[in-house]
Amino acid sequence: MSRHKKIAQKSRQRRHARGGGRHPRILVSFTTYTPESIEEGDSADSGWVDEDGVDMTPDEYDRSSGITAVDKAVKLLKYDGAGQPSSSHFHRGTWYSTGADTTDYRTGESEERAFHLKGFTSTQEREIFRRMTARR
Repeated sequence: MSRHKKIAQKSRQRRHARGGGRHPRILVSFTTYTPESIEEGDSADSGWVDEDGVDMTPDEYDRSSGITAVDKAVKLLKYDGAGQPSSSHFHRGTWYSTGADTTDYRTGESEERAFHLKGFTSTQEREIFRRMTARR
């Protein structure tokens, strides 16, 4: 087995061990801005809040209630204030953000969170986009 195949296999095994196979999940990243970083045209910090992701797979109760992975994803996105899609038109890989509106008024620091869909089908992603961009 080639070196690259071994690396890919180990990566799949690690992902599977932490529940990261094809299960639909939402990964959360952050970007922090300070008055100084904004002045420089940059961010102060960025990284992952949850790199493994929040599992959106419906459990038995959800399934018996007719709740889908799409329903769970839309509920989480709305609850966490992620109302801004990364694009005005749907495409695979669209993410949703809070905008930089969480501000520490003492320091002027603000944080934006981005929610990345992983393991959803194209149809599921399109339905999430439709629900998140529907006029209220």
